[in-house]
Formats: sequence, structure tokens, C-alpha cells
Amino acid sequence: MKKGGISVSPTKRMKLLLIKPAL
Repeated sequence: MKKGGISVSPTKRMKLLLIKPAL
């Protein structure tokens, strides 16, 4: 499994989106 931007699972993407604005 490649760890790319599109390959990332939706749950991980949601967490990243929630962490980005927090920074």
C-alpha cells in the first residue's frame, strides 16, 4: 500500500484536515 495523498484513508484525511486549521 502506497502512502500517498489520494491513497490515504478518508478517516486519516479528516484528521489531517482537522489538525491543519488547528495549527
